[in-house]
Amino acid sequence: MIRRAALVVALLSLAHRVEAGAKDGWAAETASPKKGTVNDPGDAPLIAACGAVESSLVTVASELAQVLATRGELPDAQEIEWRQRRAGNPHVWPRTWGAHVVGSLDRKQLAADVTKWLGKNGKKMRCGIATVRTGTGAAMKEAVAVVAVEPVADLAALPTAVKTGTWIDVDATLLSGSEGRVVLLPPTGAPKTVLATTTLGPPSHVKARILLGKPGRHVVQILAEDGMGPRPVLEAEVYAGVDPPAAPPSSAVPGEEAGDGVDDPVEALIKRINGARAAEAIGAVVADAGLHKIARAHAEAMMKAKLLGHDVGDGDPASRVTGAGLKYKLVGENVAKAKTERAAHRAIYASPSHRSNVLDARFKKVGLGVASDPKTGYLWIAELYGG
Repeated sequence: MIRRAALVVALLSLAHRVEAGAKDGWAAETASPKKGTVNDPGDAPLIAACGAVESSLVTVASELAQVLATRGELPDAQEIEWRQRRAGNPHVWPRTWGAHVVGSLDRKQLAADVTKWLGKNGKKMRCGIATVRTGTGAAMKEAVAVVAVEPVADLAALPTAVKTGTWIDVDATLLSGSEGRVVLLPPTGAPKTVLATTTLGPPSHVKARILLGKPGRHVVQILAEDGMGPRPVLEAEVYAGVDPPAAPPSSAVPGEEAGDGVDDPVEALIKRINGARAAEAIGAVVADAGLHKIARAHAEAMMKAKLLGHDVGDGDPASRVTGAGLKYKLVGENVAKAKTERAAHRAIYASPSHRSNVLDARFKKVGLGVASDPKTGYLWIAELYGG
């Protein structure tokens, strides 16, 4: 019996010299595109429907196939993202697919399955694929993993490791969208919007210069306006004065346990949000019935449109709040799609721009909308903040 697994977690909100090279399997730099080839010629037909093979995604797929062969399931989104960054891949919202079986996989059936999974936009995607075989004889197992991204931007090389006090130059090419901006998540404290410029295109370039003045992990995130609101399109991790981590981060995020054991996803999310704020000594947000109603309507609108965005035909967050007769000086919104509200909260907290809303002390009220798709089981989530 073939076991298949798929994972999607999506979100929407000076010249430098590398130190000593990569450690613990980390690539020396994060950049795209990096054209690649499949490791096993037998895998090529499986992703014939994909637009291109990306070498860093092949690395990720190889690791995921090994995990699938040993654990029997794909890792969670947090670990997959860590493996992406370690491989030097900057894209966000990866889709992953895998299958494993005792014996040999049916390659013809797999090719059909992967083609169906990639869907009509397959030729727009970049992919990585790998097959792992373990054991011998009757105990032999095969596992295959595919990672796919639909790139809307590319990133000029950023180093993985630098000395503390190094300036780095960010240069992102927008393949679609406009009005880019850059957010930095420093080792401590809240995320910060960095002074950036967007050149006229096509293609447009988003450029910024950043000083990494603190030792530790820095996350650089590029956002672009795509007509449905600004959303993350690229991310890179740069470690200043310290080695990159040898193992994936623990699954839990600060304050997450506050929502454990709460059945209602809306109430659980509010508790997790306030748990994260409490961990940073930031006052709690209070649930607001008016914001709840607006957020719920937007979650349902996203699910109906099958689009993750801040405007899916129902107006941007500020216009929706004003249209409902509510008065706030500041409005913020996070949107996400995930299998569980906990997975959504972890992904939101991991994203610098989304965490900015969660930890913004100016926000005093919050409304949560959660719509459950009965066909797929995915939750469409909107967090609407007012201050």
